[in-house]
Amino acid sequence: MWVLVVPALGFLLFGSTGRDDSYITYWVADQFRRTGRIANYNGKAIEQSSSLLHVLVLAGLSWLTRCR
Repeated sequence: MWVLVVPALGFLLFGSTGRDDSYITYWVADQFRRTGRIANYNGKAIEQSSSLLHVLVLAGLSWLTRCR
């Protein structure tokens, strides 16, 4: 029983620690789609999200579907 309760409580109490990471990822993907280069908020070529593959997939899907 505890084998199921402890992980469930962990997920409930300690969810995602990077709540702003989705906004950073979406912003980087949008900039990559618009400019063709990955840059952080001050324009330097530094990838700042936690998942480069997620950025590339989002930018590719946004470009293919023309959705923002």
